[in-house]
Amino acid sequence: MIQVFRRADSIYRQADLKLRGLDPDKTYAITDLDTNSVTRRQGRALMEQGLPLEIARKPGAALLTYSLAQ
Repeated sequence: MIQVFRRADSIYRQADLKLRGLDPDKTYAITDLDTNSVTRRQGRALMEQGLPLEIARKPGAALLTYSLAQ
């Protein structure tokens, strides 16, 4: 589970969240629980480039889950 917060005075709208401890050769499904959208990314990309995440509202929050893709 990934939970991210954007504070009311934050100037940052987007971040690339580098995940750790994943299998670099497996594909992961990332679900945005606010929109129910699902994206699939390789473990290596999630650990090296990161997961791009944008929170437009201030203050705001995002809640995502990730698991091995089926």
